[in-house]
Amino acid sequence: EVDVVAAPGAGFGSYGERYVRFALTIPLERVKEACERMKKVL
Repeated sequence: EVDVVAAPGAGFGSYGERYVRFALTIPLERVKEACERMKKVL
């Protein structure tokens, strides 16, 4: 809906279950933009 991609945390084993993984390897301004987009649908 808002063009933000996330991956299941289970890829990190049982400790990652019930979590979502986001790559924060982009400039801070893009992270902030993604957070604003997610707030619209959460």
